[in-house]
Amino acid sequence: ANTIYDIVDEGKTLLLGTADGLWQFDLSENKFYRPANVPESSGIYPGVVKKIFPHRDDYWLWMDSQLIHVGSNGQTINRLDFGEVHERFDLDKKFNDLHVVSVVQDKGGDFWIASQGLGLIYFTPSNNNCINYRKKANDVNSLPSDVLSDVMVDRDQNVWVSTVNKGIVKMRKQSVDFDNYLDGISSTGMAL
Repeated sequence: ANTIYDIVDEGKTLLLGTADGLWQFDLSENKFYRPANVPESSGIYPGVVKKIFPHRDDYWLWMDSQLIHVGSNGQTINRLDFGEVHERFDLDKKFNDLHVVSVVQDKGGDFWIASQGLGLIYFTPSNNNCINYRKKANDVNSLPSDVLSDVMVDRDQNVWVSTVNKGIVKMRKQSVDFDNYLDGISSTGMAL
């Protein structure tokens, strides 16, 4: 199980998100270790760590079907379970799970979660709040599709989302309106 999904440079070591949980690679000794401050009882072993979001003394992990906030002592501080998010936003019970395809964190520490079927989820850890952005019929300023393939936050903190067969979308900073780009024309009529 040596599949590595994410790598974070910590100076003398690399922190690795793998198919077998969280690992460290000591660059001077060329050896793999479990992080010393994360006990086996933390709940992150075994599991697939797809992405690591580092902070000064702690980090968030996108692991299996959840986001986990792990403190400097290795203990879980906070958690967002994608199963609970799925239940909250899939009111018509159309999908088996949330099927998250991409997660990014903005400069403010909030998360943007792209899904295939339930659109874009915005998670604010400070108050454990989630907002779901979905396609709205006849609204050119909403997502053009609920089937997303990626999400990215640019240097100006605009949120960009790629869709399956509906182009890319930009949500302007401090706005809930989306500019949809498909076939070289934006929803505002501006040529690309």
